[in-house]
Amino acid sequence: MFRIFTANIPNVSSRTVALSIRTLKLMVLTMIVSVSIVIVVIISSYLTSQTIGYGKKTCYLDSAFLIGVSMVAPACVVSLCNLAFLVTTIVSIHRVSSLLTFDSVKKDQYKNLILYIKLSSVTSVYWIVAVLAEAVENDILRFISILLNGLQGVSIFISYTCNRRVYQLYFRSSTSQSSS
Repeated sequence: MFRIFTANIPNVSSRTVALSIRTLKLMVLTMIVSVSIVIVVIISSYLTSQTIGYGKKTCYLDSAFLIGVSMVAPACVVSLCNLAFLVTTIVSIHRVSSLLTFDSVKKDQYKNLILYIKLSSVTSVYWIVAVLAEAVENDILRFISILLNGLQGVSIFISYTCNRRVYQLYFRSSTSQSSS
């Protein structure tokens, strides 16, 4: 959503090259960050328990520091990034709506409110549940956070397709097909 509301539209010829370069940069950044986290966990685990990996004397996540580095810190960073993207998106939507007439802005305020709620619910709420589950060491919350994080795409799909407009389009289409 952040890219949709904040994108500048480049010309068609440079769009493909820019997208390929951007995708490559994001892939490299993702790999570097992921490998860095794994290396920190491996080194810290070795220094604290003189083991590397699973199934020896202790679990590799046997300290609060290792849980923080491997789960809580990445979840917090993702949540903060999502919050920043949400704020930027809201500001972009507000700028566009400020160009409209007063009557149209008034009509769109309710729609924007719903959009903001949808955006914020799919950005960081799921990660907050995961952090909370680890903080209170509750297995039920852990299970819920795993389900929520695994089903983010489904929740985005539902939030944007299960609405009155889609419902009306679907039933208008199905009633016109059944009457023909």
